[in-house]
Amino acid sequence: MSAPAAPGGARAVTGQLGLSFDRDTYEKTGKLKVADVVPQSPAELAKIKIGDELRAVDGTAVGPHVNLDELLQHKVDKRVVLDISGHEVIVRPVGSLAEQIYRKWIEDNRAYVSKISGGRLGYVHIRDMSEQALTRSISISTPRIARATAW
Repeated sequence: MSAPAAPGGARAVTGQLGLSFDRDTYEKTGKLKVADVVPQSPAELAKIKIGDELRAVDGTAVGPHVNLDELLQHKVDKRVVLDISGHEVIVRPVGSLAEQIYRKWIEDNRAYVSKISGGRLGYVHIRDMSEQALTRSISISTPRIARATAW
């Protein structure tokens, strides 16, 4: 869903922190307990950890009746002060975390395949069928295949 247009026709841009929150905790208590931190996100750079609690954004308390996205409107690349578990943390939200989320998805799949196969299978992901992508997948996979066949 797209954000509504701001006055004057410009699109509103919501800053992204790179945090996911625990749904059960929110539904039971209204608190935003961190369930996941996207690698290489503003949250990770600020050393926010799983289990931390987001309590406020720029002095505005967060909770069941506060829209976090609204608090992060027009905050891309701007200094934002978060209250994380009672500590002040400074972040600079970004406009998109698509690449970081995509990379995390690949790494999560790689770890899952390794875990369920006892390290005997590998996971190869090819982003597209361009020559550059195919060359990259070969250069990444070849050392892993060599290690795997060395048993």
